[in-house]
Amino acid sequence: MPSIPSKLTKLGPDARFKLVLSLCVAITILIMSRAIWSGGDLATGFYTPFSSPDNLLSTITSKNAYCIFLDSDPDNYGDEMDTDPYFTSARMLLFQLWHNKHIRGEEDIPVVVLVTSITSQQKRARLAAEGAIVVQADNLAAQPGLQWIAPSKQRWKRAFDKLHVFRLTQFERILLLDADMVVVKPLYGIFSSSDAMPRQSNATSSSDQGIAESIMPLPPQYLLAANSGPYGNHSYPASRGTRFSPSFLLLQPSEMMYDYYLTIAKTQDSFSPAAPDTNLLNQVHAAQSSMPWVQIDPDWTVNSPNYNDYLQGIKSLHEKWWRCDHDLDLREVFLDIRWRMEGFWEAKARMVHAA
Repeated sequence: MPSIPSKLTKLGPDARFKLVLSLCVAITILIMSRAIWSGGDLATGFYTPFSSPDNLLSTITSKNAYCIFLDSDPDNYGDEMDTDPYFTSARMLLFQLWHNKHIRGEEDIPVVVLVTSITSQQKRARLAAEGAIVVQADNLAAQPGLQWIAPSKQRWKRAFDKLHVFRLTQFERILLLDADMVVVKPLYGIFSSSDAMPRQSNATSSSDQGIAESIMPLPPQYLLAANSGPYGNHSYPASRGTRFSPSFLLLQPSEMMYDYYLTIAKTQDSFSPAAPDTNLLNQVHAAQSSMPWVQIDPDWTVNSPNYNDYLQGIKSLHEKWWRCDHDLDLREVFLDIRWRMEGFWEAKARMVHAA
């Protein structure tokens, strides 16, 4: 008689995913029910939401924050919550950073979701109900002086909006994550690492931002730590490059820095507009500039991840969870997180309905 594992291997991917979801829902309901009947906390191993849709930044006392930049791709995926993978990915990040006890840690580090002008009210309400502080980013594409910027991809036309994170001066440090990141291990330690120390600007460096510096003073200090490379196939540890990805940025909010970026952005042909946020930030923070970027410990994150990166303990993976067919083992890791999240919220909905 065939064993249960051998039977499971004969199931197609969709059938296995549905089975995993059903199991997650059943287990979560069991755990939550046990916690309620024993008088314990709701859902052992997870936290319940701390916020409501009307939660305001002014109520937050934490000096650190996570910030997820959510910009969808309605031309390819539509605008419905169930069909937008970027929205689902942002929810997965929120689930891991705020509700997963083993990743969240003991400190209540708030999770801000920075949304663009195309993010529907339904999506904003859902994110807020699941614990996020939802903030509307500036629509920079509509500002005078930025019309010369023509990204190579249509969906990057709002990429500059992520610069709004520098206006969140309620916080001393922010870890900015693009929505197409997957967190698999705790990240809170980065706020107390040596990478999190602000640095003094060096006005005597051979900066290539003379235009901005001739118009406005250089910010006296800054913080911008990030990760370079790899892209494509690689071993562990992967080699480093000279340019960083803005998908994972440890930064210090500053209105002065925000204005500095915009001054450069409004100077036509001051950088390549093909990938606006990447090219602007890499130019301002080039190695020979007045404010060079800092390479973080590569184990915090990786671009173009593979399953071996996950086994080696890298804490966050820059990959679209819905487009990982090249590495089926890693895809299973992503889908496990996705269905755990869906099971968690479905179980909560059932408990509310039954109450």
